[in-house]
Amino acid sequence: MRLTFGKSNAVGTVQAPPSKSYAHRLLIAAALSCGRVDGLAPSQDILATVDCLRALGFECGYDGKCAVFGTRRDLLPGSRIVLPCRESGSTMRFIIPLALALAANGTEFLITGSDRLLERGIAPYVKTLSKVSFRYDTDGIVMSGRLEPGDFMLDASTSSQYLTGLMMALPLCAGDSCIRLENEPVSRGYLDITQDVLSQAGIRLEWQGGRQLNIPGGQHYSLPASAKVEGDWTNAAYLEIYNFIDGNKVDISGLRGDSAQGDRVCREMMFRLVNEGQVDISENIDLGPVLFTLAVLNGKGRITGTRRLAIKESDRVGDMVSELEAFGVEARVSENEVDISAPQLHAPSRTLNGHNDHRLVMALVPLLTVFTGSIDGAEAVSKSFPDYFEVLTELGIGYDRR
Repeated sequence: MRLTFGKSNAVGTVQAPPSKSYAHRLLIAAALSCGRVDGLAPSQDILATVDCLRALGFECGYDGKCAVFGTRRDLLPGSRIVLPCRESGSTMRFIIPLALALAANGTEFLITGSDRLLERGIAPYVKTLSKVSFRYDTDGIVMSGRLEPGDFMLDASTSSQYLTGLMMALPLCAGDSCIRLENEPVSRGYLDITQDVLSQAGIRLEWQGGRQLNIPGGQHYSLPASAKVEGDWTNAAYLEIYNFIDGNKVDISGLRGDSAQGDRVCREMMFRLVNEGQVDISENIDLGPVLFTLAVLNGKGRITGTRRLAIKESDRVGDMVSELEAFGVEARVSENEVDISAPQLHAPSRTLNGHNDHRLVMALVPLLTVFTGSIDGAEAVSKSFPDYFEVLTELGIGYDRR
């Protein structure tokens, strides 16, 4: 889908979209509790998690805003279960240990998804879950075996999602487990979200220092009858960016200042980039694209801690820099740092490419409202923020659909 933007301003108050990070975790906890989750949005990532939970036998009524879970049917011995993860890395990494914990004798799982998702791989699980068989075939990733309690060594230096998956599944095992981390885990804020949801569901974990996690087995999830998803600080940052453009005033409601979300510091990081010229995104990697945009609007900026951006839905360094160059931006890229200079900005010299990445699209559109232009692949926002463009319309930003 191609959208074309003229010059326009965003003014008004909008509700923050629901937190995708909380939604994934609450859906799993609610499924294991026969509970209910309110305040959802029908993003592609959330639909992937719902579909996978249904494939695992959980009865689920879902209307786009609310999911209600009933009893779970046992998986049949020797059956093959397809887990359709679409483009959601969170879904794939969370669902793998859960599926293995629920597996019957001889159960085989086929994990399907986009080519990009499967390319990103599951190497830490392959290494850590040594008693599980993983193999790639033409349809996806095939795995068989069971998640058994025990001692695990895990590398969580590329994504905290592998640790989250084990944190949510190992309490279901009959015996106690211990996870030892090979390296300092990244994105501690996302682990805080996991721990918050597990605490709400009555699941006990014990950290011993910063790299060992003890998990008692034989636990049962008991999420309150109705859990509500809080506002998403990450996606809110992609609305907050409009406040750094002259003539705009966007107020975002529905955000918790005391949230466990690590990206609750997004405004602070934005002001630091503007005032100090530099910001580190090592612990807030999903803010990378929008902070690139802010550096452009500011005329310059240095963003460090960018290494992990290359393994997201797109290469968020290379692809984002390529699109920004169409505006006249100059960038110096190194392994873990991007220096942006924007001395002479202009309307893009070509139609922009969204690279099938929701965050790239949402980061590039604000620049189009200043300089005008078009972007292909705008539908990628459906991955995490399906009503993003409806929200922009509500704020007064117009566009033509081609």
